[in-house]
Amino acid sequence: DEVIDMELRPLLQWLAATVSAALTDEGGAPPDSDSEVLAAFDGWRPRVGETVVRGPHWNCGSQDGSYDGSPVEGVITEVLGGGWCKVRWSDHAYSYRCGADHSFDVQPAALRVDSALPPAVAAIEEALDVSLQVLRKRLTDTGFTLCLKVVWIACVSVLETCLRDDMTGNIVTVKRAQDLLGRLRAYVHADGDGLRETLLDESSLALTKTIQASLL
Repeated sequence: DEVIDMELRPLLQWLAATVSAALTDEGGAPPDSDSEVLAAFDGWRPRVGETVVRGPHWNCGSQDGSYDGSPVEGVITEVLGGGWCKVRWSDHAYSYRCGADHSFDVQPAALRVDSALPPAVAAIEEALDVSLQVLRKRLTDTGFTLCLKVVWIACVSVLETCLRDDMTGNIVTVKRAQDLLGRLRAYVHADGDGLRETLLDESSLALTKTIQASLL
């Protein structure tokens, strides 16, 4: 209880404010580093049969079947020329930019694109790294898992509140919420070493539906 009071409670209070800030123009707009992003695609020539995922310029909602930003793989079925290609997801296909207008809606599944994070999002991940490392050392496995659940549910709750109270209908805010939810999900899932995907799905179902409805 003492560890949780000293480490977790202040983190939750700070997260409440910073998650909200991540949806604003100031906290949600990443630094202008598009040239660094584009450099990662030097030499890429899309080919039929290649596996792809969402790219850095994705603005196509849930066409790939992902409603929380988590990676979903598709396959290139046709290279259309002019920097466009057709991708088939689970049961449908759409055309995407793969170089047109210096933009990439999709990218090779194996490609790592280290784009600059929005300031509030970067701050959230840094704070979680520091605080959770302390908690990991001081708590049992069960206690640490409980802390991860509390952090995840707290962030989901803040996002739900922000979207419910936002009267502007700004699609940019919704997309930022979607992106942040995806990053947080990946963080606490930790490639299987953290929270179970079923728990993440169940606890964020209402928020996912809100985001999905807003993007339609």
